[in-house]
Amino acid sequence: SRVEEMGGDGRITRLGAAIAKLPLGVRYGKMLLVAAQANVLDYGIILVAVLSESSPFVNQADVKQKDDDNDDDLKGFDEVDRNNIIKEERKKRKEKKKRKWSHRGGDILASVLAVGAYTYAGRGAGGAAEASACKKFCEDNGLNYVVMERIQKMRRHLAKLAMTRLGSADGVAATTGVFWYLCHRPTSYKKAFFNKLWFLAYWIMLLVYHRLALLSMMALALATSAAVPK
Repeated sequence: SRVEEMGGDGRITRLGAAIAKLPLGVRYGKMLLVAAQANVLDYGIILVAVLSESSPFVNQADVKQKDDDNDDDLKGFDEVDRNNIIKEERKKRKEKKKRKWSHRGGDILASVLAVGAYTYAGRGAGGAAEASACKKFCEDNGLNYVVMERIQKMRRHLAKLAMTRLGSADGVAATTGVFWYLCHRPTSYKKAFFNKLWFLAYWIMLLVYHRLALLSMMALALATSAAVPK
């Protein structure tokens, strides 16, 4: 086999056997197992849910600003000045919302912050009350409601999986099969392992981007060769 050609003995490791029992991709399964071992499974679930979806942040350039065309505020300006003022206001709002979800660790951890705040906004009320609160929170804070809901759906799925497959791990999800609206801050020991988990997530993202770029280059090369007359 290829594994044996590369120097392996072809045997499945204990980690590989444990990952095989999880209905997830190898990288995501490894992330959950590492998180469970480090007693930060609840945070690991958030990371996997975030990585499984597109960015939850709204591109403010594509959003129609309701207050841009307020004639009462822009009276006395000609069309050129009015357009410049509107453009500057849009830029300020975009920068303000961007700073709100920034994190020195990058977009992944910024997304984790957003998911935590989004969950807290709903407070687990359920039904129309929770949906209304979450929608308003997204509108006020530059988040995509549809993407955030998909992330929450994945968290629910992973929480149930944690209870059935990783029940001996520490955390709310492994114990109850659900996630709470409030995550406790990890201890310094847990935080160190969480940092390792984040680095693993970061390299997974880089690997995915690298492969997508490679596939794009291959597709472009094939299209170019097909277009050249023989």
